[in-house]
Amino acid sequence: MDNGCKLFNKSKTVLIFIVITLSLIQCTRNTNIIRDDMVINGLALCQSYTQEQMIEALGQPDSIKHHDMDSGKVIIYHYNQDSFTIAANDNLLTDFKITTPRFKLNNFISVGDPVARVALLGGTVKDYVVTHNGENIKYKHWDLPSTKDYSSSIIFYYDSNNIITKIVAIFNSLY
Repeated sequence: MDNGCKLFNKSKTVLIFIVITLSLIQCTRNTNIIRDDMVINGLALCQSYTQEQMIEALGQPDSIKHHDMDSGKVIIYHYNQDSFTIAANDNLLTDFKITTPRFKLNNFISVGDPVARVALLGGTVKDYVVTHNGENIKYKHWDLPSTKDYSSSIIFYYDSNNIITKIVAIFNSLY
C-alpha cells in the first residue's frame, strides 16, 4: 500500500473518532437535563432561598423590591427585563419571568431556543393559541414528568419562527 492510501485510512479513522466523540459529548450533555424538577440557574421552584443564595445563583439584580399582594408580601428580584419572585413569609421561589437568554431552565432551555426543545424536557406539553388585541399569541404549557406535586406552571411563549420569546413560572396557589 502506498503512503497516500495509508494517510487516507488514518484520516478516515481520525474523522470517525471525532464524530463518535462529538456524539458522546452531545449524549452526555443531554443527560444533564433536569427532567423531574423546575430549576432555573440552579434554584428549584417552591424551595426557600436567602437573598445571598439568590444573588449567588442569579447574579446581582438591578433592583430588589418589596410588594404587598393579596396573597401576602413578596420580594421581586429584577434583572433588566427578567424577574424572580420570593414569598416573603417563607422565602419560597414562587414565580419568574424570563425574556432574555441570560437564565436557563432545567440546565437545558432558555429564551432564544427553538420551542421544540420543550418536548425534550419530558412530561406533558400542551399547545395553546390565544388572541389578544387582534394578535395570536402562541404558548406551550409544560407539566413535570414526575409525580412531584407542584403548584407551579411553566409557560413557554414563542414567535412565528417557533423561537421561545418568554418563559414564565406561576405559583398557582398564590393566585
